[in-house]
Amino acid sequence: MTISQYLVPTVSAAAAMVPTYYGFAVKSAQQLDKTIPRFVPLEAIKNGLKLAPTAGLIVGTQMIAEKWIGKQLGAENSLLKSLASAAIVGLISAPLLAAFNGQTMGRSISESILALSMREAAAITAKETIFVVSLGASSKVSQIMKRYFGDNMATEYAGAFVSGAIGSIVGHPFDTMLTRWQAGLPCKAIHLMKGATAKALAVGSFSMFYNMGKGFLTSSLVKT
Repeated sequence: MTISQYLVPTVSAAAAMVPTYYGFAVKSAQQLDKTIPRFVPLEAIKNGLKLAPTAGLIVGTQMIAEKWIGKQLGAENSLLKSLASAAIVGLISAPLLAAFNGQTMGRSISESILALSMREAAAITAKETIFVVSLGASSKVSQIMKRYFGDNMATEYAGAFVSGAIGSIVGHPFDTMLTRWQAGLPCKAIHLMKGATAKALAVGSFSMFYNMGKGFLTSSLVKT
């Protein structure tokens, strides 16, 4: 993996966090039965910039982990391998993902990492594994969109939004468990889908901006 192959996704993820931060803050507030924070553009941008390094580190860590795990599991491409890879990557990146989720709740990075429990790590691993599986199904939605609306950038970005949103909804119960457990609150069935719409919009938008960023940076590097 070259430096540019690592940096492009990492920088793209960090940049995509800035315009989407508010959606993640809303979902955490709803999961905790708190009042939705007031949208103040400059405040949202400032908080998004705080989360940007964490988002970039998560993607960078997951890329390195996926490459290493891929070598360990062999070249065979199967659902079982994808599940195993997603579970291991989720476990490895659990501290960073816990820190990211904690930041959307107003907690510090160190506070979330030091307080990370086994059940929180398990919730993160389950969420990441389900997200990868759901992406397989949602990618078919993207293919259908291209068939009807053409294979162009607009359809590609719309497909990224839909794929991210679907993956978010499917794994949302585990995200709610993580959020409530981090806050020291019990999580019952009635809580599981709280904040699902806000998170789906946030993750879908993040996926769209992430793909835009990757496309822009890749084309810029090719020109140079």
